[in-house]
Amino acid sequence: MNKGIPEPEFEAHGEDARPSIEYSVPGDDETSNCIDWDGPDDLSNPMNWPDARKWSIIALVSFNTFNVSMAASIFTPGVPQMLRNFNNTNSQLSTFVVSVYIVGFVIGPLIFSPTSEIYGRLPITHVSNISFLIATVICAVSVDVPMLIVFRLLMGLSGCVPVTLGGGIIADLMSVERRGTALTIWAVGPLLVRLSEGIWHSVRDGDGHFG
Repeated sequence: MNKGIPEPEFEAHGEDARPSIEYSVPGDDETSNCIDWDGPDDLSNPMNWPDARKWSIIALVSFNTFNVSMAASIFTPGVPQMLRNFNNTNSQLSTFVVSVYIVGFVIGPLIFSPTSEIYGRLPITHVSNISFLIATVICAVSVDVPMLIVFRLLMGLSGCVPVTLGGGIIADLMSVERRGTALTIWAVGPLLVRLSEGIWHSVRDGDGHFG
């Protein structure tokens, strides 16, 4: 017996028996909605795009992943100076103002992963980039620590998109045979952040200034 499908009642017996009700199995109806590519060579399929376009997109996603990963802790050396500028002596805030960005990184995928499946990866990426830029600018002009913390959180929320969707974007573009190389290039971005931060911090003094 199939679960969810009503059991038909029979009005006759033997070979002439016919069900008194009709039903259809979901998926067997020819009118069922089905979305697919127009053949294996459909140019709307990202896997059929020119290689130059594919690798350009992968390069942009990789750079964006590097950028948002760098924003997590690059301003750490300047936190003491920031607290002095805001006349704040709470030492616990020096850690929280950095880590709140990661809180956004944790919450963001719960929002953007499902919405990217509904609206597509490109619109979500555009919204992320614009939101990240606006939040970054507002952080730069913050007038107090709470304002900075709120917009650091928003930076993390919007900045998680390249990390969250990067693998999916590459899977949309590349066949299984070529996917490993592209994923390796994309994954190098966050690894380079640690090297770049070391160089960046080495040319700054204790107050976060160059010198």
